[in-house]
Amino acid sequence: MAKNPNPPVVSGFLNLYKPVGITSMDALRQVKRITGQRQKVGHGGTMDPLARGVLPVCFGQATRLMDHVVGGVKRYRMDITLGTSTTTYDAEGEVVKTGDYEGLTEETVAEHLRPWVGVVQQT
Repeated sequence: MAKNPNPPVVSGFLNLYKPVGITSMDALRQVKRITGQRQKVGHGGTMDPLARGVLPVCFGQATRLMDHVVGGVKRYRMDITLGTSTTTYDAEGEVVKTGDYEGLTEETVAEHLRPWVGVVQQT
């Protein structure tokens, strides 16, 4: 099917599920390709390629409202691998150290995660 050279201009929001393995910009490029929208298309924040979740996408006149949409509460879930350290401190880096974590208790883990619970300013 041939692409419409002049697709209709769309204004609004799309809650897009971004899977692991692609960047937020990769996801946005796919949305632009599928919808034919080229101007005034944006996303509500960069997600790490290892992250999956909802990526708010806005079109047209809705782009000026994006700050109101992404200003709300966000929830994150993480998976932790104990006993391994990598060059990048995430799953993409090369393992540089492994260690024994048998003496580690649930209470100790909870204590170290406490700073990440509640309102956290991201930079």
